[in-house]
Amino acid sequence: MALDGKSLRHSGTLDPLAEGLLIIGCNPLGTRSLSSLLGSNKTYQFTMQCGATTPSMDEDTLDKINSCNQYKYFFDKNCKSIQQVNDFLNNYLKEKNYILEQEVPLYSALRVDGKRLYNYAHGIIKKNDDLILPKRNITIHELKCIDLNNEKGQLTFVCTCSKGTYIRSLALDIGYLLDCCGAFVTHLNRLKIGEFENGIDMDRMAIKE
Repeated sequence: MALDGKSLRHSGTLDPLAEGLLIIGCNPLGTRSLSSLLGSNKTYQFTMQCGATTPSMDEDTLDKINSCNQYKYFFDKNCKSIQQVNDFLNNYLKEKNYILEQEVPLYSALRVDGKRLYNYAHGIIKKNDDLILPKRNITIHELKCIDLNNEKGQLTFVCTCSKGTYIRSLALDIGYLLDCCGAFVTHLNRLKIGEFENGIDMDRMAIKE
């Protein structure tokens, strides 16, 4: 089967260091099948390292890490248990009506004035003072801490969120909310897109002409 660029479409990009579900439609029938998924909610599992930040908000720029020596005091205070973390974040989200404002990361594939932002991040295009990173409202439908590693200062979450959510930005915000001097993502796995998840039978997506 011959394919060209116009006959391929995907269900949404993944970060370079991420893994998980990416649905690809081939040829007219397959690409039309994806149309209903483009605005779907997505579910991720991610682990974040508290007490440090990186420019890309993940391990891709560990050579430029900014660490906080005092974070462990606040981690031990505010992350004594999974229940404590969940209660705090659920109360915060409830106050915000589960809608958060995010600034699009410089390390992203979004186009601004026709140029990919990551080209500025990597110095391919010279960044100027006129560059304004877009902001968008996103919805967090569920955010649940499922693991706490006190020794490493790491938290693992499962999150179901609206289209366009940057999990790296969310992790950074969580790190600050917990007074842990920020955080960056060490592992990111997309589990679900809409009703589809890893291991689905692709025949379920088939449509008739």
